[in-house]
Amino acid sequence: MKLTRAFAAARDFAWRPLEGDEVLVQGLLLALSLRLLIAPFFSDTLNFYGFHLTASFAASLQNPWISIASDPAVARFNPWGYPPAYLVPVLSAEALSLGNGFVFGLLIRAPLIGATLLTSAILFRTGRELGLAPDRARLLALAYAFCPYTLLVDTIGGGNDPLAVMFTAGAVFYGARREPRYELAALLLGLGLSFKVYPVVILPLLIAAVPGWRRRGRVALLAALPGLLTAGPVLVESPSEFLRTLGLFVVGAGADASSLSLPWLLRSQAGIGDPLVSTALTVLFIAGLAGLAFLIHRKKMTFLAASTAAVLLLFLVASRLGYNYYLWAVPFLMTAGAAGLWSKRVAFVANLSWVPFAALALIYNGAAGVTGLAYWALIAGAPRGQPYLLVPPWTAALLVALFLAMVALAVVSLVFSRKAQRGILDWGRLKVPFSGPLLTHARAVTAASLGLCVLFSLAVSSIGAHFLPDDYGTYTTRDGRVTVTDEFASSLFPFTYDRGGSGFFWLNESGSGTLELDTVKAGGNAYFVRALPNKAVDIALRVRVERVDGPPGLLMVARLPAGWVGIQIVAGAFHLVYLDDGAHILQDFGPVGLGSPMDISVTLSLGRTVVRYAGLEASGSGAPVDRILLGHYDSLPYGGGRMAFDRLALSWDADPRAESPGVVGATLVGTAVALAAPVWIWRRRGF
Repeated sequence: MKLTRAFAAARDFAWRPLEGDEVLVQGLLLALSLRLLIAPFFSDTLNFYGFHLTASFAASLQNPWISIASDPAVARFNPWGYPPAYLVPVLSAEALSLGNGFVFGLLIRAPLIGATLLTSAILFRTGRELGLAPDRARLLALAYAFCPYTLLVDTIGGGNDPLAVMFTAGAVFYGARREPRYELAALLLGLGLSFKVYPVVILPLLIAAVPGWRRRGRVALLAALPGLLTAGPVLVESPSEFLRTLGLFVVGAGADASSLSLPWLLRSQAGIGDPLVSTALTVLFIAGLAGLAFLIHRKKMTFLAASTAAVLLLFLVASRLGYNYYLWAVPFLMTAGAAGLWSKRVAFVANLSWVPFAALALIYNGAAGVTGLAYWALIAGAPRGQPYLLVPPWTAALLVALFLAMVALAVVSLVFSRKAQRGILDWGRLKVPFSGPLLTHARAVTAASLGLCVLFSLAVSSIGAHFLPDDYGTYTTRDGRVTVTDEFASSLFPFTYDRGGSGFFWLNESGSGTLELDTVKAGGNAYFVRALPNKAVDIALRVRVERVDGPPGLLMVARLPAGWVGIQIVAGAFHLVYLDDGAHILQDFGPVGLGSPMDISVTLSLGRTVVRYAGLEASGSGAPVDRILLGHYDSLPYGGGRMAFDRLALSWDADPRAESPGVVGATLVGTAVALAAPVWIWRRRGF
């Protein structure tokens, strides 16, 4: 009986904000069913690997930000550009998946799908608070739940944006209602900041909407509280590593603008330098944000209208934009359109402004020749070549220009619209029956789709040819040693390696994976490079040499900081040799067979190099250990050939600061407290 009463109380608590709208609940259940049917066939392999890798650091009771920063290859890949609160769903997915990468891909999207449905419910409540009739508020909520772009982000892609969007939508709801609750809005905005940085653009507007300086200070503190609880432990222990990792992710690791932005469009089409443009646009954005705050303060613009303009303005000036980022704007666009803040024509354009963004994602998104839906799909193999080359070369510029024009129209129309100065009239409230046959049918569809999700998952996972986080290799820290092992099972591996040379590069994903390099001809080269942490490193390499070119014949297998290891033809036989650059001494390990696996181990340090093969050992000079280069590097008239790498293992002493069990625990506790705070307020003071 207690369990029944608890379930009824939870149901009432969850459904009360929906006013018992049966049709809305039915629609949300059907939106959930659609996502359950699609989810097993898609996975954002690269993103999920980043989540998996960071979760493995945290599960080993390490400070993930120190572990990331201590390996230059991982730091460049930058697998975690999120605030620490996202560790909670990621670690939950890691623990519940029991080491199964396919299940991890499903579980990591579960909270994202839930966040989308909750955002829809929030939009319904926002519409009702703005005076929309139940049918119009319901249409607003279901339009978001079934929006193809929303589905692309939360189910097909799987970025963490829906979580930040949910909290930001909640903040706008409490800040834009007829009787605002600014403190609760600030707390929710702070929770959004705990998952993504972008909600910070709303904070000055919320503060400007609050009457009285003392209350504004309280609102600012409440907005900062979730961030302090979730990121405080990391900031105390590793401030530079955390801020650098987060900062590089937010603004981009390189100087060039991403190909979705106005700076990129100006640089590629008009030749205007990116740094100059970015600086000017940043100043413009700050001025625009200040102007919007001033309009709110003078009651010339509502909080909803100003927040919509601020988020849209962000997409006009930002230099770094990802395909999933525009989800930030979609709830604002739909709510502003439903509330009548634009004319019907402008609302139509604004609500379709995500279409060019989605088209860009479907055409260009991906890596290593994988584009569009093929990038996200759990496919048996990546398409060779680059399918986006099939579209005209001006397609990207046209889509970006169209997107920016649609956003600019929405911003200008909103700022100069008189409707943005007021809310809309209350059209009355209508109670809808709590349950009925429609809801029963929706429950049955959801239950059936859940069963099909399980069946589809078993079928897809049994194929065993799709890309999973483990396909990138393993990264473990045990007994103070970091060990990185790669068997080259994923074509997306260049994110931690640099490819070089003019020759042939091929990844054979059958079995455990094989990376094949071919200089094509004598005098050619083909190699790949991995950055190392500039300390003593042990390397274990399994390689097969299939061809050696040129008289007298030389093929480099590994270019070391102070020498190289390779195959040289000696008296008509193929010998494994090591050349010490410092002493200019060639050391011979004896003959080897073409096509036979060779297990070579190397120890690199500042003062010494040691090469081992078949029980033999050769020593040479040392040098700074900043990288390892595998393959044939030098363009020699008498060198080249073909080789295949089956396995690469790297090992070095872990950063002693990385072992920090308290940081992960404190972050999880802080996040739990931050998430519980608004629930406690809701229970004490109602909705």
